[in-house]
Amino acid sequence: MKWKIQTVLSIFLFIACSAKVEKPAPDSTPLASFEAKAIGEEGFVSSEDIEGLSLIFVVSDFCGPCHLELQRMAELKDEYSKLNLYLGIVGKGDESLKRADSLGLSVSTFEVDSVLVQTLHIRSIPQRILVADGNEIMRIVGASSSRDSEMTETIDNILGIVRDTLSNSDTIEGGQN
Repeated sequence: MKWKIQTVLSIFLFIACSAKVEKPAPDSTPLASFEAKAIGEEGFVSSEDIEGLSLIFVVSDFCGPCHLELQRMAELKDEYSKLNLYLGIVGKGDESLKRADSLGLSVSTFEVDSVLVQTLHIRSIPQRILVADGNEIMRIVGASSSRDSEMTETIDNILGIVRDTLSNSDTIEGGQN
């Protein structure tokens, strides 16, 4: 019986962690209104707190690929100073918090409960939700290394960053990155 449960769980995690990109309609979709308990501080994180260009990472301790997402979160934090980062954790989250600390991530962190899973339409994890001015621009569901370039290209376009692919340098048209 135990091996059956492990097999079913393994298959579920494999399917859930397969990367795909979901893009809302071209005119974008407003981010669902929510309020979630903050982790590591008192109070709440709400959809109203998510301003400007923001990226919400949703992870969990029991998800192997989620640990890689925290590494990618740290890379994006270093690369884009104007990108606001949020970390939503499903479940207890002790390991995810330790990993975030070890990577030097100091970001707004909040609990993802069953109500928030439904509100944000989270069907599998890890998941990234790119938000610009309160509207969902892009969503990456599952392990996303194959979709990183598409997300960074979208972020670059919003921030007005033009990358010179020959010299690996950045030219900024619309301000600082």
